[in-house]
Amino acid sequence: FLEENPKDKLPEDDVYNTISEVYLNAVASLYTYVGGYSDSQGLQGTGRGVYDLNTFTSDEAIIPTRGGDWYDGGQYREVYMHKWTANTSGVKSCWSIGSECIGTCNATIEVLKNSTLLSDAEKTSKVAEIRGVRAFWIYSMMDFFGNIPLVVDYNDKELPTCKSRQEVFDWLITELNALATEAPDYDTKKYGTFTKGTAYTIL
Repeated sequence: FLEENPKDKLPEDDVYNTISEVYLNAVASLYTYVGGYSDSQGLQGTGRGVYDLNTFTSDEAIIPTRGGDWYDGGQYREVYMHKWTANTSGVKSCWSIGSECIGTCNATIEVLKNSTLLSDAEKTSKVAEIRGVRAFWIYSMMDFFGNIPLVVDYNDKELPTCKSRQEVFDWLITELNALATEAPDYDTKKYGTFTKGTAYTIL
């Protein structure tokens, strides 16, 4: 009676049967996080996301309250007045989406490394692409929070401790310099994906 047979999800074993499926389900799907369209997702997130925390903390924009609309518990006022706390919705959301994306990248790298469908060259290129997406999110987390956990191994099950901002920065410089060599070249058919140029941009 309680068994479910959801039609909107596929078993993990069924989504990596071809090279095309590996790319679409393991690599390309990660870019949906960058352009997330639900609250608190991605760079913009339509509300309480990375964009809000970057923009409403400055004089770049404000959200005026009209009656009860757009007050949302005073969170935008907290951000604008620089009185946010760990409980402010936008701050919690940015931490959550950044952490989720980094963890998803780590899991995806593991899938790619274990794939028997990809050649060594394809694995290197695809893994470098995902390492680049992960580096972007680690950069964003470091930019917002300074000291953050630096978890880059999917198999590391230890509870992470925070690294200093300098340690994270040094790791990023090393990683991005490597990706400037290992990441794919720009390809007009894959517009918007992580390339060598993206590595230089973040650097």
